[in-house]
Amino acid sequence: MASHLTFPQMPNHGVPSLPRLQLVTITFEGYPYRAFVESFGDFVVGSQWLKTITQDYAPIAATHLAKVVLPAPAQGANADFGAVLAARLADGSLPYPQDPAGLLYLVYAPSPCGGGGYHSWVTFQGNPLPFAVAFNCSEDKAAEGVASHEIAEALTDPFSANLPDGGVAAGTFFDQTSAPWVGEVGDICNFSPWWSEGAYRFLGIWSNAAAADGGSPCVPYPSGLPYFNVSPSPAAPQTLAAGSSVNVTLTGWSNAPMGPWHLSITPDNYARQDFDARPALSSASIGNGTTVTLTLQVPAGTPSGAQATIRVHSGIDAQFDGVGGFSNDWSLQVSAR
Repeated sequence: MASHLTFPQMPNHGVPSLPRLQLVTITFEGYPYRAFVESFGDFVVGSQWLKTITQDYAPIAATHLAKVVLPAPAQGANADFGAVLAARLADGSLPYPQDPAGLLYLVYAPSPCGGGGYHSWVTFQGNPLPFAVAFNCSEDKAAEGVASHEIAEALTDPFSANLPDGGVAAGTFFDQTSAPWVGEVGDICNFSPWWSEGAYRFLGIWSNAAAADGGSPCVPYPSGLPYFNVSPSPAAPQTLAAGSSVNVTLTGWSNAPMGPWHLSITPDNYARQDFDARPALSSASIGNGTTVTLTLQVPAGTPSGAQATIRVHSGIDAQFDGVGGFSNDWSLQVSAR
């Protein structure tokens, strides 16, 4: 295995992860995958996936507290789901246990809807309560994949927003001070290969413990698949005069013998993209111990302080659950002086 940089540690910004999980699955009348996502909720609370992604902050007790079907909101998938939950908490349609610690309302948006998801929180009886919304409602497993992403982020960063009293409650994530790494535990692992367990598939989730071990920082990682990535030099964010460029040497490494793999570059959509860094690779293939040069530019006329962050993808040829396009990633950033 070629020598390589260690992965960073994702910082906590003051709010600990949820001490347990009390999951409430919420669907709406007419949702076509109700049985599937409800069974997913039954499974996830006892899954190896959940045990693995919570290893950084000790094992947690998890229960599937309830399955609730609500009338579809008039706005459909465009509804303000925080307002929907607040109203249903107030009228007693949603469970609110005596001890709400770890309560998470997982909402599956009604059809038709787009892709992705988000998590936030709503206040009830003076308590902020996390909720997550999964879109991708055209296919059951697409919604399930988004749900696993949002469960993980709600556990580790449940109240990352300005609170009504003016305070800020922020949990664990890479913020702008962690550049070039930006994102929550699911965001940073969006391209990591799926984990299959039971009849379900889950997204990989960032783990500081796994990152420190030198293998995949996104867990669980499929057994039998070598972990491989690049180690860049320089790795720190680069500040350049407008109209200039920087060459970054990428060294390939893997934790087991393997052949070369392919490289690609995309903008990091979780970070600022103020300009096109026009990334160019000297080769689209790299192997353990070999190098490739990546050139990043700050175009002429770019205003001072503008930033662009990219991800270097080490492509995984294997398919998971019949789907490909996965990769192990490293982030890089350039900004204008």
